Amino acid sequence: MIWLYTIFLLMIFSLPSAMVFSPFTYRLLTLAHFFAFLLSVIIFVLLGRSLAKRHRKIITKAFVVGLFTAFAAALLNQYLLRLPLAQAAFISQLPGVPAQAAVTMLHLHMVTSALLISAMGGVFYAILGMFAAWWGGRIVRQPSSETKEDPST
Repeated sequence: MIWLYTIFLLMIFSLPSAMVFSPFTYRLLTLAHFFAFLLSVIIFVLLGRSLAKRHRKIITKAFVVGLFTAFAAALLNQYLLRLPLAQAAFISQLPGVPAQAAVTMLHLHMVTSALLISAMGGVFYAILGMFAAWWGGRIVRQPSSETKEDPST
């Protein structure tokens, strides 16, 4: 069951990366990441509910799922950003900047920047996933009929 949520979250985090291949969709990349964020919160809440029904540890499992999926998706995103088609779309988004300068900017400190971005995204989504799964897995207690006040008073 956790593998299903992991795969689904990995797809959600990776789908905005497909927008880097066209200059027309490159502009919508930020909006796509925002919707991926919103959808991931919903998935983490559902993960928390699912884990709570099975009486499993919610916080640690959600932390690991969030860390792994966001880290892997960010590495994939960094790889896709440096493909030739994505580079052409990136260069077209920077009018007035020489193409060689844009490519140099994209490839400068490639490995360290990919690892740093992946680590930051992994930690962010690990904490977010932990909180959202906790929220989804909490038990809402209904007030008993004995503690309710009489409406006639």
